[in-house]
Amino acid sequence: MVVGAGSAGCALARRLTDEPGVSVLLLEAGGDDSRPEIHNPDVYFSLWNTDVDWGYRTVPQEHTAWRIHSWPRGKVLGGTSSLNGMVYLRGCREDYDAWAYAGNLGWDWESVRGAFERLEGKAVGGGPLRPAILEEHNPLAEVFNEACREVGHPFNPDLNDGSLEGVGWNQSTIYQRRRQSAAEAFLRRVLDRPNLTVLTDAQATRLAVEPPGVVREVQYLREGHLETVRAEAEVVLCAGAVDSPKLLLLSGIGPADELADVGVPVVHDLPGVGRNLVDHMLIGVVYAARQPVPPLYTAITENCVFARSDPRRPTCDIEISFAKEKLFAEGYEAPDDCYTIIPGIVRPESRGWIRLRSDSPVDPPLINPRHLAADADVAGLIRGIELTREIGAAQAFAPWREREVVPGPDVVDEAGLTEF
Repeated sequence: MVVGAGSAGCALARRLTDEPGVSVLLLEAGGDDSRPEIHNPDVYFSLWNTDVDWGYRTVPQEHTAWRIHSWPRGKVLGGTSSLNGMVYLRGCREDYDAWAYAGNLGWDWESVRGAFERLEGKAVGGGPLRPAILEEHNPLAEVFNEACREVGHPFNPDLNDGSLEGVGWNQSTIYQRRRQSAAEAFLRRVLDRPNLTVLTDAQATRLAVEPPGVVREVQYLREGHLETVRAEAEVVLCAGAVDSPKLLLLSGIGPADELADVGVPVVHDLPGVGRNLVDHMLIGVVYAARQPVPPLYTAITENCVFARSDPRRPTCDIEISFAKEKLFAEGYEAPDDCYTIIPGIVRPESRGWIRLRSDSPVDPPLINPRHLAADADVAGLIRGIELTREIGAAQAFAPWREREVVPGPDVVDEAGLTEF
């Protein structure tokens, strides 16, 4: 049994049912992915805060002026891959190798790259995912690449070869002008397999732990009724960064004191559940445009640059993306004709947590990423803004750049940038 039909669950269900002797029940809390907007890459923002989004919110964040941040998470076949920005980046070689060095054998870059290639159909017998660089490019995205090279960032022809440094084109999970979600890639063509059952609108509410400490049964809520299903072999939890810990906690697996606070009987005191929550922050530097921005791919992040905040760092810690619209400018005014250069930190030091709000499975959890709690994260974003402004001021943008409007040319010192 696989709980959660998101990116991991869809891929896993597909791979398991490749074996005729294995039967899989795939439970998904959301419904099917029939909404047309899911498959149209240009309108994915319209899916946030709809019935296919859990609509999660953080608790007020002390270090971001006590604001409450939206956390879109997919509640639909395909999970968040059905409403995200479709950027496909494998990640950094050094990160995987560090995991293996820490004792997680098989998580080194060379091993994981082979797994990626099998998912992407680049190896014999591989999977159907087809990430690729878009064939056409918005002219303004071409300008961004040129501006990055102008200020000294090398061109990176393949951001997915394990080395991120430089500017390059993102691969996207867009195939034949349609979003290729995990459901589209891995499930669509195998739904008629006799050894696969997909049950939608079935929200898992509890895992039943049996001696000697194994899970065989899952309780779920469907059409207002609680049902229980038993697995012959095993239960694999693939409910994502929010709902996997939530389900464990509801099942009595987690920090005993926190479970007692909300009235959940403790089955296994496991302090790490819900801890070590990590999220990376982005911020937008917005420019008014001299001329209308071409509409091609306005909602899709076609390219980005990875850089080091300090040349002495062994690998990149800043990602700067490009958007052909107004983004991440909450609380600031920007004209309709604009573009945004978006620095972000990819190695945040801030750590947060997920906890239960109550013992009711229908209540959303408490989510506290503790955004920017670490001084190093603030310093990283400030350095990212400085690098962004170098790119934004490049001669390549001269025909397009009217002026910087967010945060504005008067915001230059550390105090002003920290406040921004």
